[in-house]
Amino acid sequence: MTILAGLAYVGELPMKVDKTAKIRGLEFLTEVPSDSGTRPGLAYWSGKRDGVHNEDGYAKIKVDITFCNQLDEL
Repeated sequence: MTILAGLAYVGELPMKVDKTAKIRGLEFLTEVPSDSGTRPGLAYWSGKRDGVHNEDGYAKIKVDITFCNQLDEL
């Protein structure tokens, strides 16, 4: 799984709770700790460390997807 620019928002997607919400995305869990010192509500993965692979401007981490609303039929 590739996380664009190593950034994720913390918390549930609005559409998971309210099916009329228009915000799309996916929720995931990871055992890779995010960078410390980021602002509340955001998580970043960067640097060369266990669990984080950086390639072509992307931070890649292993995740388990728990919710996805990327499909039109949702």
